[in-house]
Amino acid sequence: MTYLYLLIGLSMLVAGGTLLVNGSTAVAYKLNVSKIIISIVIVGFGTSTPELVTTLKASLLDSPGIAVGNVVGSNIANILLVLGIAATILPINQLRKTYRRDSIMLIISLLLITVAAWLGYVNLPIGCIFVTSLIIFIVYSYREDKKTFSVANNQNNNDTVETETYSKSVYIYVAIAIAGIGLTLFGADMLVKSAIELARNFNLSETLIGLTVVAVGTSLPELAAAVIATIKKESDIVLGNIIGSNIYNVLFILGVSGLIEPIIFPQSIIAFDLPVMGAVSLVLIFFIWFGKIMNRFVGITFLVLYVVYVYMSYLAVS
Repeated sequence: MTYLYLLIGLSMLVAGGTLLVNGSTAVAYKLNVSKIIISIVIVGFGTSTPELVTTLKASLLDSPGIAVGNVVGSNIANILLVLGIAATILPINQLRKTYRRDSIMLIISLLLITVAAWLGYVNLPIGCIFVTSLIIFIVYSYREDKKTFSVANNQNNNDTVETETYSKSVYIYVAIAIAGIGLTLFGADMLVKSAIELARNFNLSETLIGLTVVAVGTSLPELAAAVIATIKKESDIVLGNIIGSNIYNVLFILGVSGLIEPIIFPQSIIAFDLPVMGAVSLVLIFFIWFGKIMNRFVGITFLVLYVVYVYMSYLAVS
């Protein structure tokens, strides 16, 4: 029965990812903003919802290994696993300039979680700082992106084609995107519960489960959205989804969780997994600022590194 739930959850993720990408792309055109801001705000937030639910549950149940491990592990999985698979399927070549503003916010989120880890916790005041920083980022990004996209649209002679393609009401496309988020949530929940049950049969530690099984499970919506977007050659959504999700995971998920219940950072995560998350995030930022393309070789390298990371995590908590 557990394996059946795994298959059903996976099917729901694929269907949800398709609806989420299609709906979000349409909303971008209907609201006259770029797919980048939609991917960061809507897709990034939507696919990060499983991490939020999981972290809140773990925090309230006094399971810091799963609560913090889920966020840190998900960010590592988003870059090495999700982006690795996407780049392996189809090279990502829109790396320069477009995402530099968002990569700066990613750096800020890394600095904030580093300070929180140094203190050893995320409590009410720190949670307020996290959430406020995210709100400022979203408002600023929306205003700047809408302004830039409007200018670009005025200079584009092919706008009639885009308008005809998305001729239905914006509310319909929003509903489609929300339906996609809902399917990914239910699918992720089924997968995570099944995976945890299987993992515990092998007597794995709570922290390792949080960093690997739960983290990968809650990253499956990002993976589903990324694979579907890659197949549809929507590279804006692929990279924007990863950047947006990683920012949300730190600022929103840890922030909101800290507002409700203080979260203590396990020492094993501070010593090993957090530095790994910082390192792979800086690698992604390097590609954004200096890389021209994230090709299949890079994608395969990311996947190999993720396997190494999981093995090292297993050794660290064994």
